[in-house]
Amino acid sequence: MRGAAMTIKAIYQNGVFKPTESIELREGTVADVVIASEDSTGGTKDPARLAGEFARIASLPLEGNGERFSNRDHDRILYGGNRAR
Repeated sequence: MRGAAMTIKAIYQNGVFKPTESIELREGTVADVVIASEDSTGGTKDPARLAGEFARIASLPLEGNGERFSNRDHDRILYGGNRAR
């Protein structure tokens, strides 16, 4: 049976992960470690965070002259011709 999951911040120093805060864990406890490192801008490469960023970008208003643009237009522009691929 698996225990409860928790997310903690840790610093990797001299080959060891050191938690940045105190955690309640019994000495000798074996744990699965998932690493989502931060990039140079301080942002994480976590897929859920990236999905949120992409959703935010997708919600931005489109610029243009107000004409409708559909996926069929997209295919026509990319692949040429009058039919969708």
